[in-house]
Amino acid sequence: MTKKNVIRFTDLGLSTPVPQVLSTSKGEKKKKRLEVKSERNLRTKEAEKQLSLAREKVEKHKEYVKSEACAKQKEKAEKRKALNDMRVSLHERRENEEKLQKQRVVSSQQEYISKLVANIAEEEGRTRQVREAIDRDTLDLAKFAPQSVCIHVKRHPHIELTRKELPVLREEQAIVEAINSTSRTCVLICGETGSGKTTQIPQFLWECGYGDPKGSPFGREGCILVTEPRRVAAISMARRVAEELNVPFGEDVCYQVRYDNNLSDGFKIKFATEGIVLKEIQSDFLLRKYSVIIVDEAHERSVTGDILIGMLSRIMPTRNDLYLEELRKNGGLPQMTTLKPLKLVIMSATMRVADFRDNRKLFPVPPPFICVEARRFPVTNHFSKRTELFNYVDEAFRKVCQIHKKLPPGGILVFLSTQYEIGLLCDRLLLHYAKTKIEYCETSYSKHALLTSELPTTPSESDESESDIERDEFGLATEDYALDKDDTELENCNIGRKRCRNAAGSPEKAEGFADESEVNGELNTLHVLPLYALMNFSKQQEVFQQPPAGKRLCVVATNVAETSITIPNIRYVVDSGRVKTKTVDESTCASCFRIEWTSQASAEQRSGRAGRVAPGHCYRLYSTAVYSNLMPKHSAPEILRTSLESVVLLMKHFGINHVGTFPFPSPPKEADLKRALTHLGLIGALNSDDEFRITATGRRLVAYPIPPRFSRVIVEGIDRKLPRFLITLITLIASIFSTTTSVFTDEGHRIKWKGKDISDDEKERKQRLQALLHPGSDLLTSLNALLVYMNNSSAVNCDRYCLVQKSLSEAKQLGDQLLVLASRDTAEEPVEGASDADVVGPEQLFEERALAHLSKNQEIVIRKLFIIGLVDQVARRATVQECRSHGVEYKSDKTTKTPYITVANHIIVYVHPSSSIARTYPPPEYVTFVTLQKNVRSETKESLTLMLGLTIVTKEWLHECAVTVE
Repeated sequence: MTKKNVIRFTDLGLSTPVPQVLSTSKGEKKKKRLEVKSERNLRTKEAEKQLSLAREKVEKHKEYVKSEACAKQKEKAEKRKALNDMRVSLHERRENEEKLQKQRVVSSQQEYISKLVANIAEEEGRTRQVREAIDRDTLDLAKFAPQSVCIHVKRHPHIELTRKELPVLREEQAIVEAINSTSRTCVLICGETGSGKTTQIPQFLWECGYGDPKGSPFGREGCILVTEPRRVAAISMARRVAEELNVPFGEDVCYQVRYDNNLSDGFKIKFATEGIVLKEIQSDFLLRKYSVIIVDEAHERSVTGDILIGMLSRIMPTRNDLYLEELRKNGGLPQMTTLKPLKLVIMSATMRVADFRDNRKLFPVPPPFICVEARRFPVTNHFSKRTELFNYVDEAFRKVCQIHKKLPPGGILVFLSTQYEIGLLCDRLLLHYAKTKIEYCETSYSKHALLTSELPTTPSESDESESDIERDEFGLATEDYALDKDDTELENCNIGRKRCRNAAGSPEKAEGFADESEVNGELNTLHVLPLYALMNFSKQQEVFQQPPAGKRLCVVATNVAETSITIPNIRYVVDSGRVKTKTVDESTCASCFRIEWTSQASAEQRSGRAGRVAPGHCYRLYSTAVYSNLMPKHSAPEILRTSLESVVLLMKHFGINHVGTFPFPSPPKEADLKRALTHLGLIGALNSDDEFRITATGRRLVAYPIPPRFSRVIVEGIDRKLPRFLITLITLIASIFSTTTSVFTDEGHRIKWKGKDISDDEKERKQRLQALLHPGSDLLTSLNALLVYMNNSSAVNCDRYCLVQKSLSEAKQLGDQLLVLASRDTAEEPVEGASDADVVGPEQLFEERALAHLSKNQEIVIRKLFIIGLVDQVARRATVQECRSHGVEYKSDKTTKTPYITVANHIIVYVHPSSSIARTYPPPEYVTFVTLQKNVRSETKESLTLMLGLTIVTKEWLHECAVTVE
């Protein structure tokens, strides 16, 4: 078969023509490939050409960018150089200006110094001339003036013997010279309890002519004033000084305390409380009648004491400057001057005097400091091995029983914290020794096995070593006073012979020492006396009397016996280490009484009470760890833990507009000052729109010795021209709540709401108590109680009504004083149409049912009037939402459990269970309260803020007094 040159589509059975490629020959294909290759080569060459051109452009661009960067760097470098040049020039210019300024300052300083030196030289020249003139005048006057003044005192021999043993006698010359030589500052005297400074330093000054006309050549004829923080101290010290000076008490030596005095026309020494002196400053700022003022017990840091020291720190230099100016005008003759120099002495029983000595705001000139030897006899402190945190009254009972049974004669002084604890321990001791026989001899020590051993007394080798042990007059070593053995342990010894100890018997019984009775003993051999501030003065004086024959004195006291007064013949002190203090809660402004550890300084004061008549022993019912770690070194000043309304108002009255700048020994807290200013502004005593300056109303309030909120109520009643009958009742209410928070005893509060298990006697007392209760106001309830007391002030009647006799006695005395001041403040006569009861004096109001004469309208007038003083102490019943927001449970079924919220600072408070409105139902919507008190509810152990002195008020009454309650 022959090969065809051309293959057609029809030969293949196809209708479509074959593609060109299949029909191309090899030559054509080769030619085609060559053409394609040549074209590719051409394109490659073209691409290479284009690439080379592009590379050239890139290189050119790089060169351009590089040149631009170099240009910018060069520009930046030039700018940096220009900036540095500018900085250097500015720095050089500044340095030049500073040099010029320094040169100008130096030149001005040199010019000022040269002028100052010239002025100083000129002043020194004038001072030298004045000094020379004074020296010439002094030499001329010395020819006629007496060399010294000495007042002879004829004392009883036993007084002289007692005085010679006092440590302060050894410092008499130093003390007198320091007082005579100071005029721009005070004299600080520190001497612990027992040094005799309170009784002897006034006598030192007496003998130097102070308070006597013979001292007039030295300006000493003014009286001697001694201030005390407590009334009982002022009275007892005045009586003691009069006895030692051998002068009639009430003539040359007098006292003046609140509600009582025995002042004479020609007194030379006066003992007074600090508040009395502040009142005198209001009428005589320079205290012209005194030549020397002694502030005693300054370490107690009471509010009135701090204010008094601050005032005297300004009065003393001012008066002395005026005296010197007047002396120059009168040719240097002190007899010709109307003003006399004033000396200031501050005495402290502790070494905490830095607040006075280092306080340049208080005393710009550092005061001289004299330290008097501490104790007349050494005191051994015995610490407990373990500290009883709760039942320390039981521990005190145990310790007293051990002392009375084992130790030689000598009085016992027990320090507890509250009146309740004192009553509990006194009752327990009296009951115990009414059943227990003890042989007690006041002049010898033979009642215990230690000195009445019937064991053989054959000498032994141990006698030689024991003979080196130092023993007291009763043959006892210091370790024998430790009382750290079991009470049944026998400790046998004969004086100067063998001591023999044999531990035997069962452990000591906490409830009563059943094995304590002695065969030859007597019952009731412990003379137990309480001592606390609320006791009547006559009962307080019993502690200074000798105990009955055959009995040991045991005084159970609060910290009132810590300083100021000295109980005689105390050799043993039992210190619980606790003290009841009043503090103010900063968040709620509520006062709370807490039993806390006392300070180390107070503990030393208590210990010092045992070393007055002989070497003593102090039994501390706490360990050394508690003393070192839990007890503060010093107690906080009272001004840091009390309200300051009265303080601020008094300062404003004295013209001290910026109270914060007053020279307090310890400045008060700024928050307390602001709170006081706000309150005084609300009651109208200060003008809040004029830098809180005192108003005319405020000056009237200062005259009343009560808190401003209560004096504001009295003044408001006078301004409204209320009948005198109502003014009298308002004044009595103010006097009650200015002295106490409760007129009923604890027993009375328990009985008046007691329902079950009540005896017939308690039922009668309950009826009498409930007759006094006013369902709408604690103020009127307390008024009822005071009127009952005024009708019959006997102790029996007070017991029938469960009244606190001491508190009501002070309230009555204060009420009498306030009535006199209110009568002086009344500008007009009573309104016409007043009944006889309206215009009579208070003596006709003292009937048991006097309040029954009050009509409903008169009661409302009294309740509304007290809103004026309690404008910032209003509370309303809290809502459910407010209770939730404060995290308390809302209750309304019982008044004492119903939450209230204060309008002023929005805190949750409750009605106190002792209030006369505690059983009111439903709970009132609005109430006013006198004070807030923090307390712990016994059933839940939660801390609550309780309202005291409540009065039910209405929203309309509050609006009338401009009180916002929303």
